[in-house]
Amino acid sequence: MEKTDTQRRSEWLEDLGDRCCSALLVISGLSGAIAIWALIVRMTPWYVTPWW
Repeated sequence: MEKTDTQRRSEWLEDLGDRCCSALLVISGLSGAIAIWALIVRMTPWYVTPWW
C-alpha cells in the first residue's frame, strides 16, 4: 500500500514538473514575442503600423 502511495506521489510530482516546464516555455515564448513586437512597433512610426 505504501509503495503505491509513493508511486502516486512521484507520478504527481513528475506531472507537476512537466506542467511547470511547459508553462515556463509558454511564458518565455510569449514574452519573447511581445518584446519583438514592441521592437517592431518602436522602429516603425505609429501611422504605418497596422492595428489588426
